[in-house]
Amino acid sequence: MVRDCSVAGCSAAAQPAGIGPKTSARLDAAGLVEIHQVVGTPPGDVGTAVGSQAGNVREFANGIDDRPLVITREAPESFGQQETFFADVTYERKQC
Repeated sequence: MVRDCSVAGCSAAAQPAGIGPKTSARLDAAGLVEIHQVVGTPPGDVGTAVGSQAGNVREFANGIDDRPLVITREAPESFGQQETFFADVTYERKQC
């Protein structure tokens, strides 16, 4: 799995977006385990490892990703509302 050890300490979550498990396995087999190794490898050698995806893999490794950003969010289940006061407010319950 290609990892960015400079950012996340080589955790699995550091796998760059756009590099899936199959491409990652091919890079591992070629000895390209960390992003800096992919960046420092000649394009032809990366192409030997991953084929036609070499250009994309090198761009992702260099932090280049021209794909549009798609933000999706689930609708919230509920909405909360608060009021903030400048001073603490306490409510004392009066007994009748």
